[in-house]
Amino acid sequence: MKIKSLDYKVYGKLMSQSFQLGDKITFFYGRNESGKSTIFNSIYSMLYGFKPASRDKHPYVNWQANEINFSSKIVNNEELFEAERSLKSAPKLNLTDISKNSIQSFRNEKLPFIATVSDRMFESVFYLTAETLNSIEQDTWENVQEQLIFNYGTDYLKNVNVVLAELEKEINSIWRNDKRGNPQMSVLQSEINELKKEKLRLELLYEERNTDVEMLKHLTSKIDDLLVLKKSINEQLRAIREWRPYKDLNDKIEELSRRIYKAESFKQLPEQILYQFDQSSTKLADIEVRAEKLLEKIEQLKRNLVPISETDVKLLELNAIRNELENGVQGYEAKDHEIHRIIDERMRLNDKIVANYQLLFNKELSLEEKNNLKGVQVLDLITLVQKIAEGEQKKQEIIQNENANLKSNNLLVIAIGSIGIVFSFLGGMLPAIEILTWPGLLMIGYAIASFLPIRSRKPQSLVDVSEFHDKIKQATNGIPLPEYVFRDNDQRFFTKLEQLIALIIDETILENKLEQMAIEKKNDEDRLIALMNMPNVDFTRGVRLTIQLILAQLEGVNKRVSEEASKLKEISQYEEQYQTELNHLKAIKVSHESLIHCINEFGDGDFSFGLKQIEINRDLIQSIKLYRSELENFEVDLEQLKLLEALDYEQLEAQFEEISELEKSLLTEKTKLTSEVENFKQQFNLDVIISDILSKQQEYNALSKKRDLLMISYEILKWTDEKFRIENQPNIIQRVSELLSEMTGGKYEQVLLQEENQKYELIFRVGGELLPATLAFSKGTKQQLFLAYRIAVIEALDPEGNLPLVLDEALINWDQERFDKTMNLLSRLTDKRQIIGFTCHLDLANRLKNLESVRVIEVENE
Repeated sequence: MKIKSLDYKVYGKLMSQSFQLGDKITFFYGRNESGKSTIFNSIYSMLYGFKPASRDKHPYVNWQANEINFSSKIVNNEELFEAERSLKSAPKLNLTDISKNSIQSFRNEKLPFIATVSDRMFESVFYLTAETLNSIEQDTWENVQEQLIFNYGTDYLKNVNVVLAELEKEINSIWRNDKRGNPQMSVLQSEINELKKEKLRLELLYEERNTDVEMLKHLTSKIDDLLVLKKSINEQLRAIREWRPYKDLNDKIEELSRRIYKAESFKQLPEQILYQFDQSSTKLADIEVRAEKLLEKIEQLKRNLVPISETDVKLLELNAIRNELENGVQGYEAKDHEIHRIIDERMRLNDKIVANYQLLFNKELSLEEKNNLKGVQVLDLITLVQKIAEGEQKKQEIIQNENANLKSNNLLVIAIGSIGIVFSFLGGMLPAIEILTWPGLLMIGYAIASFLPIRSRKPQSLVDVSEFHDKIKQATNGIPLPEYVFRDNDQRFFTKLEQLIALIIDETILENKLEQMAIEKKNDEDRLIALMNMPNVDFTRGVRLTIQLILAQLEGVNKRVSEEASKLKEISQYEEQYQTELNHLKAIKVSHESLIHCINEFGDGDFSFGLKQIEINRDLIQSIKLYRSELENFEVDLEQLKLLEALDYEQLEAQFEEISELEKSLLTEKTKLTSEVENFKQQFNLDVIISDILSKQQEYNALSKKRDLLMISYEILKWTDEKFRIENQPNIIQRVSELLSEMTGGKYEQVLLQEENQKYELIFRVGGELLPATLAFSKGTKQQLFLAYRIAVIEALDPEGNLPLVLDEALINWDQERFDKTMNLLSRLTDKRQIIGFTCHLDLANRLKNLESVRVIEVENE
């Protein structure tokens, strides 16, 4: 059997990963904590199932998925299988035969191909670690040799000689054939013999005490007879005691019946006459009290009634127009509130108008100016101001042109004047050129004349805009515009002026609305006065307040009238209750007087005597009923009563006491004898001795069985070990020789097992010479010998090659020569058995990668 692949959905830290193993030797390489131990555990779980088989306890359950789920492709006898194992709420194995398209389901069983090797043997024999090999180097050769010869290089098996010695030791502790020592069976047999002797002695003593036992039995029998007689007398006495209360009750009933006064006449009276009389008396008293209280309540309510005055009557007449008055007052109040609101809004508008006017014109606003502003057309003003601005612009252009011409003329005049000054100066200084003086003076005169204004001309005469100023004055109704208006190119003034005019118009609208609301308010006042139609109504405090006060008075009168009506209704109800109580009182008095008449007649005209006798008769009859109810609890046989009457109760009691005394004396004697017998038994307890004999005999039998089983096991193990060594050890030693020779390049030609005085020792043929292990082996070669033994044992245990050989860092300390030869051997073994290795050492991984027979799988540390 060979594992072809390992596919992990989730196994510990391995998630969604797959490894292809192939036919070569497969080594997994990865650093520490990369998942190598997880892979080995998964191989072990695939072969033998999950251990532990609980999701909560298994160390490789993924903490995120909370499960294990993985599968493997397996080839067995050239047939391909897929095994899938999962551990969720319970372990599960699905084994699919791909060639036959069939599937088998299991729980946590091991694979059926490996039934001959247990999980513990696989982990101990087929799994070889560096730790195991390194321990060989540190151990003595004697221990190593013993482990190889008797345990075949495994730590799973125990030395047969050690087991045989332990079995023999345990057998000797139970039983010895040579009678030496104190084995358990000999000690128990001695104790059983002593107990049997004690039993025989006690049996003789028991025979001596038989007389007392017989006397005890006689006393017991006699006491039993007395108890039977005593029981019979006691039953008779009990029957008489049970009958006596019945007879006493009958006697009391007859006595009470004789004491009833005028029994026949009493039967003619109403059955509950006393109860009826008491009830009617109580009811009469209660009704009289209730009627008196009702009458007092009626009188009190009548005294609390308040009459209605003439003024209240007139006010009540207003109920017909009350709603109309209330609606009118509400409308009047709404108009009054609206007037006040308009006044407030008008005042705010006026303040805003005055403030805006002050900002625009920088002066206070008069009433005339406010009225004049209402007719101002802002668009006309804007047009006129724009025309004035255009005229001013033209004027400035003309002035600028004239100034430019004047500047150029001035330069010419200055030049002429300068030349004239030069000519005059030169002519005055030099007589030869004196003639130049007069032209110079003329030139100076011309320059001076040119600087003086020839004529005066006003700039306003260039463009006339006075007409537009007059139109602006007319458009503003005489209100002059500020000077900055004509310099405001953005015309913000006119925007604000337009807003100011709009505010003035809004104020005018509010004033008109205020006048209209005042008229409507006056109309409402007149209508409310007309509605009142009451004489002597003073409206000096205002129509609204006066009507509100009258309505408040009307509300009070209505409330008082309602209260008085409620009082009258309550008086009527009380009067009806009072009349009902009077009628009820009259009816009860009739019944009460009839009861008084009956009691008088029963007492022969004396009411008090008749009432008292009725009470006495009632109590007597009640007692008789009680006694009769008690008689009903008795189940008495009349025939038995007659027999019991014939018995003498006192005589029976005396006989019972006499028997009791005799029983007491016999019990005392019996107790004394019983105590003596029990003391004897406690002192000489035969039952305990018999029980001890049986218990020790059972223990002896159990030890005998155990001894037999141990002796059989000893012989079987000894025979099996000898048989196994005869049949298998030569083959294993021969296979070890072959493997060791191949691993050492023929240096160790043969491994032999030498037996001397039941002691075994390994002998090695090296270079044709037989050498003991102490001379033939170095420490390093011990590991090769151990590996050879382990491979030989594996082939003996699993000849079919169903289980893989697993090497965990087993070759890490081997030198290159031993490593190469061992790897050649392992490569040849893969033809029949799969070999899987693990390492975290990069050097070893690189050495393995250079071998064609090895496939190295790198496991990343995620």
